[in-house]
Amino acid sequence: MPEEFYIHDAGAFQWDGLGSRLLRELPRERLDALTLYLRQLLQTNTKPGEHHRCPICGQEMQLSFEYYIEIPKELDITTACSQCNVNVYFKSNRIPPWAQAVSLLDGHIFFDRSTK
Repeated sequence: MPEEFYIHDAGAFQWDGLGSRLLRELPRERLDALTLYLRQLLQTNTKPGEHHRCPICGQEMQLSFEYYIEIPKELDITTACSQCNVNVYFKSNRIPPWAQAVSLLDGHIFFDRSTK
C-alpha cells in the first residue's frame, strides 16, 4: 500500500516584467497537473533529475524541494516555469531522503545548484 501524505498549494506569483504579483486563484488545470507530477516525484526515494517539463506548456521548469532543519516535518516545494511566468509553491508532509535541508538561520536561496 502506498504511503499516505498530503500535498497542497501554498501560493503562486506571476512575473510581468516589472516584478511579480500574487495570484489569488490559479487555474485548476495547472494545480492538478503540478500536484500529480509532484506526487509522483515524492513517492520515489531516487532523487529526480535536473530537467523537468512544465505540464502546461511543455517548456523547462525548475523545481526545488527543501525543508527547514528547524521544521523537519514540512517540505516546501517551489515550481518555476519561465515560459508561463508562474511560480507555484506547495507544502507536503512527505520529506524524501533527497530533499535539501536548509536552516532558518542561514537565510533562504531558491534553486541553489551548488554541490555541498
